[in-house]
Amino acid sequence: MQVAGSSTAKIQEGTPPALLSTYVLAGIGFGCMIAWDLIGIFSPALSLLSYESASQSIILRAVSIAAIAIAYAVCKLQADWVFEHRTRLAVVATVLSLTVVLNAVLHRFVDAPDTFAILAWVLFGIGDGVLCIVWCAYLSLIPTRRTGVAVAGGAAMGTVLFVMAATASPIGVSLGVIAFLPLASLAMLVLLMRQVPSEKTEAAKTYQKIPALSVRASLSVGAHGTVYGFISACMYLISPE
Repeated sequence: MQVAGSSTAKIQEGTPPALLSTYVLAGIGFGCMIAWDLIGIFSPALSLLSYESASQSIILRAVSIAAIAIAYAVCKLQADWVFEHRTRLAVVATVLSLTVVLNAVLHRFVDAPDTFAILAWVLFGIGDGVLCIVWCAYLSLIPTRRTGVAVAGGAAMGTVLFVMAATASPIGVSLGVIAFLPLASLAMLVLLMRQVPSEKTEAAKTYQKIPALSVRASLSVGAHGTVYGFISACMYLISPE
């Protein structure tokens, strides 16, 4: 009886099969989001901006980074509204962000105006930022026991997916794979959001807002962003290729 009882206890302490499948799906969806984000980072060297010169490509990427920053700021100021409409917001923003793929396709056949390219990369930045925020919101709603593993596994898989999308040929195939990544991530996110118990979301709505970051924490976050930006700038300045 003791052996049977201890075995039952160990099973109960482990990850339930339903929750395990949640972590797997979350890892896959988060990985597709990471690949989409990496495509944005390296876009000046990819099929999305193959029609532009190196300098113009970097300018468009800088425009998307500014749009991401604005999206983060707006979502922070309207955090309650964003959380309330998180799924619809993610759907609209992600679909609109695919305008960058349409822009690349158009430039292969016609001389599309520069204003359309700028608009496309603004929408990409907003969509990329919103999709990332909603994924973070989802990951904060599920038990944390294996969340780190799902995030780490998704990040590793995202790198592989990025390489596959970036190296696919011809360009039409590469653009198709690139467009598939955010849609796959969005589909996983919508599916998983529907499975979150209502008591979890209600608890999040009434959660007491945390105090502002300490000076040390703020410096840590700022240093991380500075290093990330420095590495990105150095990579772009090595050479156009």
